[in-house]
Amino acid sequence: MTHAQLPLLRPLRPLLRLLPALILAAGLSACNSGPNEETLVDELRVLATLSTTPEAQPGERVDLEAFVVDPKGESYDVMSWVCTTTGEDCLEAAATGGGAWDGLRAEASPAQPWFSSSLQVPPFFAEFVTEEPLPLIFHYTLACLPGRCAALELALAEPAAGSPEAEQLAALLADPTEMMTTLPMQGVSLALRRLTVSTRAPGERVDNPTFSVTTEGGAPLPAELTTGEELGILFSMEGPRDEDAAVWLYTDKGGFRDPNAGLADPDEVPKVPYYAPDKAQELVNLWFIAVNGDGGVSFGSHALRVNEAE
Repeated sequence: MTHAQLPLLRPLRPLLRLLPALILAAGLSACNSGPNEETLVDELRVLATLSTTPEAQPGERVDLEAFVVDPKGESYDVMSWVCTTTGEDCLEAAATGGGAWDGLRAEASPAQPWFSSSLQVPPFFAEFVTEEPLPLIFHYTLACLPGRCAALELALAEPAAGSPEAEQLAALLADPTEMMTTLPMQGVSLALRRLTVSTRAPGERVDNPTFSVTTEGGAPLPAELTTGEELGILFSMEGPRDEDAAVWLYTDKGGFRDPNAGLADPDEVPKVPYYAPDKAQELVNLWFIAVNGDGGVSFGSHALRVNEAE
């Protein structure tokens, strides 16, 4: 999922780092023994993008938060932008003419892992949108080590409207697929979150899922483990979901046996072992990203300490 090996896939690598945020249908991994390296976040990554709603009405404002993991503490820059489309081009690009890109926010060396942004669904969508959800809004988050990404450097410089730099930035933001081909292999993570638009009332439209994370017998996750200890973690989800519903599992130390667990069957409660690292650790982070398969995404986390086994 994370490390594309073939040269042909190299441009896609930054985008492939966040399957849950992309809301892509993916086959669930086969079981194996021991920690799976795909569950260990050991480099800069936009791990999840949350939104107040995955389905909005015309004119509605949606708040988003991207969770960025910087395991090496190298410091990074980050930006988010919106591509609203009814065809091939972003409406933001057509509206600005080289000026400020609507919905763009950039920050150098953020102090917190959560990066907030917002967007407004164009009110004129009411002229043609119905109760049938349409994928019209694409929200991107790009995190880079300083100096690695031209688009981010341009955004941080806040170029004057109509300047060559502003036009260059607009061209990059309008075609993220092409921009990916220019990104380096290391120190970069790009995530996409798709939002749908409809006229359905909040109680009728797709929502973010509610999920729980427990151990055997419904007990909460422990505050401490010992080195090399195996912890069975149970996952369950409430509410509507489709066949692609799953929870994706990540950590900054140790590893899970599987990178995901299927949650399509409401009668099943899958269990995935987490394996503590072989060395004592003051802080280990576990991250859980649940997707209902229909656009909804939720995030959970747990911190624990790992002590030396006696």
